[in-house]
Amino acid sequence: MYPEVNEMKWYCTMKNVQWKNHGFPNSKLLTLLQAHNISKFQTHRAMDDITYLTELLKQQNPNGDYYLKEVLDYGPMRKYQPAQKQRRRMFY
Repeated sequence: MYPEVNEMKWYCTMKNVQWKNHGFPNSKLLTLLQAHNISKFQTHRAMDDITYLTELLKQQNPNGDYYLKEVLDYGPMRKYQPAQKQRRRMFY
């Protein structure tokens, strides 16, 4: 629908930060928000999630680096490659 987004760099805040290595039980947004005293609930609304995630990425990990730096240092995700349609084989 929007082919131009395939040319952008996309970063994963769930996998690009080693949350478990930092002592968190998982990488769920609500778990991380609660651990950082940002919010005790998650509304699952896009704008709220973006706002909360932004606040989380401004926090520092136990090494003193910002989580955002960790995300950027890890690098962008691989580009999405749509699956190629396979021809159907007819068996006789």
